[in-house]
Amino acid sequence: MQKIVVVSASYSQLLMVQALLGPNYSVAILGTAQQLEAEMAAGKPDLVLMDISLPSKNGFEACREIKTNDRFKQLPVILCLESDRESDKFWARQQGASGTLVKPLNGEDLLTLIKHNLPP
Repeated sequence: MQKIVVVSASYSQLLMVQALLGPNYSVAILGTAQQLEAEMAAGKPDLVLMDISLPSKNGFEACREIKTNDRFKQLPVILCLESDRESDKFWARQQGASGTLVKPLNGEDLLTLIKHNLPP
């Protein structure tokens, strides 16, 4: 089963995404970028879904670090944005994000973007 790591400071968002993805994917839910680093050191997920608003290190910074690591540069990272501003979408692409979603997350859009970005 493909593994998706979800990183958000919002516990309710973590639970919602876990409930939505849980039937079809192995889902790890985390609250910080530091927890993500530890999770990735333990094993490579198939996709990361991450908020940009995280404590201590934001999602843009964490995405950039993932994409500059040779081991993870091909790993799809989807960033969840606070607004639909083109500047945020542009900055996400500059950091290496595979896609973006605007919160509150739409379940159908989330599933479509994940299916599009997961390796076969």
